[in-house]
Amino acid sequence: MKNFRTLCASTVLILYALLAGASIDSNGDFEGWFIALCIIVPIVIILVIIVYKANLDTEKDNARKNIPNTYTLEYEGDHSEFYYDSDNQKILAIAYDASSHKILEIPNVIKRKSFNYVNWYFMVDDSNEQLIIVHTEAATITHRILLFKEICGIEISENGYSIFRKSTSSVVGRALVGGILLGDTGAIIGGTTARSEETKMFDSYKIIIQLSNIDAPIYEIEFFDLAFVRDGAIEEAQNRVKICANQLKSILLTIIKSNEFALDMQKVQAQAIMQAEMQQKFLETKEIAALEEKKDTSIADELLKLSELHKNGILTDEEYEALKKKLL
Repeated sequence: MKNFRTLCASTVLILYALLAGASIDSNGDFEGWFIALCIIVPIVIILVIIVYKANLDTEKDNARKNIPNTYTLEYEGDHSEFYYDSDNQKILAIAYDASSHKILEIPNVIKRKSFNYVNWYFMVDDSNEQLIIVHTEAATITHRILLFKEICGIEISENGYSIFRKSTSSVVGRALVGGILLGDTGAIIGGTTARSEETKMFDSYKIIIQLSNIDAPIYEIEFFDLAFVRDGAIEEAQNRVKICANQLKSILLTIIKSNEFALDMQKVQAQAIMQAEMQQKFLETKEIAALEEKKDTSIADELLKLSELHKNGILTDEEYEALKKKLL
């Protein structure tokens, strides 16, 4: 739709230029029909915009008619709305344009925290340990549910350059080789590829979430594209992007830290189990050796007794050999 509007605007400008050249008479004056056209064309454009807005409002009304009263509006944008039903623990997302709309419902979500940027909606569900991400565009909706346990890294980039990176694997190694650990977040300075100079303005802003999922190892969030921001609102849009991105970053870092702690605990438990097994094996070996030693001592004593009985004539040669053979 945005590309279509851009094409229409470009076409109108070209027509103006062509008509301006064609309407100049031999004396260099503009003909009257061109002046009339200059009045008619803007009116037509305004009417088209009014009709488009009216159709968009109609689609919004049509979409809202089927929303149960239990839903509460969370966020509302030009082309999307997000609702939450705290009673039934459901998310509702609506995406619409002037001609159609789509509704998506996500059940079994217990909201603890939610935030958004334009057509991105994020909800944290601590109870079920999941992060729900919904993205609306035109009349389409996509969503992804990320389990806390599968989130293992985050990378943030501006204009294609990495400005932040954190993961659960090889963090200490990268820090020792490439830089130092920074505060509680464990951000690495010098250990990642980054821009040589920080810039205040950016054309794109992206967060890449690394997952321990073979089928989908990464999930990308493209927050900002200069082409989709109106003139005069770029700085405001960038500020809103960073506010939302920082909220998401903070949550992801907390999850990653928790996963790191869980991994460390698993390692400690595995080492404890291994040590316990080794100790048990050592004790069993020691016990077996003691029994063998006791057994050998007992046999030796019995042989001495048999020998004494044989020497004293109590046992015959045949009896002595038979008992000795049985004992051995």
